[in-house]
Amino acid sequence: MIRTRLLSFLVVILALGSTTVYGQDIPTVYASVACFKSLNGDFTDFHEEVANKYFDALIEEKVITDWALYQVLYPNGEDCDCHYRGVLQMSSLASLERLNSAEKSMELLKKLYPGQDLDALMGRYMEAATMMNEQVYLLRNMAAGEGQERPRIISVNYMNVPETSYTEYAALEDEVWKPMHQQRIENGKMLGWQLWERVLPGGIGMPGNFATVDAWGSWTNMAMPEDMDAIAFKVHPNRDMDGFFASSVAARELHTSETWELLMAFTPAKK
Repeated sequence: MIRTRLLSFLVVILALGSTTVYGQDIPTVYASVACFKSLNGDFTDFHEEVANKYFDALIEEKVITDWALYQVLYPNGEDCDCHYRGVLQMSSLASLERLNSAEKSMELLKKLYPGQDLDALMGRYMEAATMMNEQVYLLRNMAAGEGQERPRIISVNYMNVPETSYTEYAALEDEVWKPMHQQRIENGKMLGWQLWERVLPGGIGMPGNFATVDAWGSWTNMAMPEDMDAIAFKVHPNRDMDGFFASSVAARELHTSETWELLMAFTPAKK
């Protein structure tokens, strides 16, 4: 049981926002997003000392394409369940089969940590944090500037979209919001924007079947108000923006917003 839980932890503690995703072409990218609640303050040390090496090896084996760990800065407090967010990135859901193979994962762990007591490692993890939940998302759209590095600060907005509004909502994000976010990037306000759709678990029984990600270069840019009416008029001079904003409100409900700060991530070797 202890080793099974260790493998479960290693499968899901990874992260959103790879440099590949911030190119102009939209690749096929899946992201497994996990929520962790801190118990004793040892979680980041455990990740750095134990998990990083494992994740790097999975990238070398081409099982995953990226990993990183974020601290959830907002919301916070005693009632907050997510102190850290991890997201795994992969190019195919077929990678889940490899990641959930206890046999193959144990082989890799034994190779990376020869002679180590894996039960003791798991005991340390269980004392450090509890995984609260996990979802898998598919990248649907994005906007970005040229040559962007991995952002340090991101805002993640979880949207509730009724099944009857999927087509309308996607069109609003693709045709109206994306060009506006691209203008904000060109203005130097944002570093990037992404639209993700949850694929696992499916259905609308839990909140956040869509999520948008706003990437920021500084706290000042994130907090500074923008004249969205002026941006809308510049990008869509002939569109009824009052009707658009009303349609946006009707098509989806903003359930929760979180602010994440990057703590550690995969660092490609310099060529």
